[in-house]
Amino acid sequence: MKPVIIATSNPDKFNQISKILSSLELQTNKFLSLADLDINNDQNETGSMLERAKQKALFCLSKIKPENLNQYLCIVANDTGTHLPTLNIETEESKKIASQILAGELIKPSDPINYVYTYAFILLPSQKLMTATAEVPFTYLGNPKNITLEEGKNTMNLVKAIPGQTVPHNQIPESEVISYRLQFLRQALNPIIEEINQI
Repeated sequence: MKPVIIATSNPDKFNQISKILSSLELQTNKFLSLADLDINNDQNETGSMLERAKQKALFCLSKIKPENLNQYLCIVANDTGTHLPTLNIETEESKKIASQILAGELIKPSDPINYVYTYAFILLPSQKLMTATAEVPFTYLGNPKNITLEEGKNTMNLVKAIPGQTVPHNQIPESEVISYRLQFLRQALNPIIEEINQI
């Protein structure tokens, strides 16, 4: 088995993606982050959520020497956007939308706030690019404590919940978080995982 590169330096995102891929039984012996490979991605991301995920994966690929591609199973990159069904808004500008929501704009408590997860996989050494997109629904709980967005933290986890629940997302066990997301991610990701496992 070969290691999988997750194209992020964010520890929370790395942890989330690696646990999702492990739950889907991706056959690997190790997950590596950009930090593990001493890669610093300071490029500006542009375009749609899917384009941004592709850019992250391709940037990582560009930093690996061709003769070293055989050492890895694949590269995985992820980008997340926000979908507000009540306003018919879908955007990759999640931080901007989050700031507005926390400020009491756009939606009210009990309104849906969905997250759109996009993934780009580059199979190695063939460099075949595969993508997937899935939407995961949540409910906005409101922001009575006037929480503001904090850089590097998923502040929205304090004010959103799994539909039908009133417990903020950050207060439920991580295993439950992963299990819930997999209900929506599994169908989109399974065909890719199955192809990678056949390499």
